[in-house]
Amino acid sequence: LRIEIFLGLKEILSGSKLFGILTQKISELLTLLNTKTPAYSDEKENYLQQALKLINEFGNDLDQVGVKERPELIRLVVQTFNNIGNWDQRATPMNILIFLEDIADQSQKTEIKNLLIQFLQNANPAVVKALFDYWTTEYVQELIQEVFTHLQARVVSDQIFAKTIYAHANEESRLQL
Repeated sequence: LRIEIFLGLKEILSGSKLFGILTQKISELLTLLNTKTPAYSDEKENYLQQALKLINEFGNDLDQVGVKERPELIRLVVQTFNNIGNWDQRATPMNILIFLEDIADQSQKTEIKNLLIQFLQNANPAVVKALFDYWTTEYVQELIQEVFTHLQARVVSDQIFAKTIYAHANEESRLQL
C-alpha cells in the first residue's frame, strides 16, 4: 500500500464511496499475510500500521464497508491479533479493532471488547500507555470506567500498570484505585 497516494486522494475516495473497495484490498492483503506468516513479522506489523493510518484517516467512511464485508474484515483482524504470541506486539491490530468496533455486529463488538480487556490485562504498561495515548482522553476514560472491574487484579499486583491506569482515568475511576 502506498498510503501517501491514498491520503492525497482522500476527498476523491470519500466522495466517490470508494473506501469500501479499499478495505476489501486490506482484507485480501491481510489474508495473504496471515497465510504466509501467521505469527508476528515486521512485514505484517508494517502493513498493519499502514492499514491503521488509512482507517484512522477514513474513519468517517467506515460505513462504506459493505455489510457482507464487515464481519470478514473484523474476523481477519481478530485472527491476526490472536496469531501474535507476544501481547506487546498486538497493539496495532488492537487499535484497528477499536476503530472497527463501530461497524461490528453485536457478537463481534463483544469479541472486540473481550480482546481489549485481555490486551489490557496482559500487555506491558508502556504498551498500554501507548495505546491510551493514541485515543482521545474521553474514549480512554470511558473505557477504563467500563472495564475497570476486569483490571482490578492487575492494578493491585502491578504498580506500574496501576500508575498507567490512574494517569488516564477520570476522577470516578481514580477513586476506585
